[in-house]
Amino acid sequence: MDLNLTFFLEGQEVVPFKSTTSLLFLSSSENLPACTRKKKKKKKKKKKKKKKKKKKKKKKKKKKKKKKKKKKKKKKKKKKKKKKKKKKKKKKKKKKKKKKKKNFSEHFP
Repeated sequence: MDLNLTFFLEGQEVVPFKSTTSLLFLSSSENLPACTRKKKKKKKKKKKKKKKKKKKKKKKKKKKKKKKKKKKKKKKKKKKKKKKKKKKKKKKKKKKKKKKKKNFSEHFP
């Protein structure tokens, strides 16, 4: 399919070019000069590196968030436990006081 196609526009010749298959190759980087090719490659590499860095940063952020959440949960649990302990202590104290009062009233009617 490498035919040389030539177009005519109102009897005037318009740039001859090869069929579409070779047109695809025209746009590929192989036909570019070496320096441009190198630059393109460098740019691509840089972009890839940036993307990787971004991904890593995102992962790190996610990990940090997870750690923070875990810490918060632990703190909440600890607080709850402390509260429970305090409540229990208060209840015990109240009970003791009640008992003392009862004993006192028994001795002094």
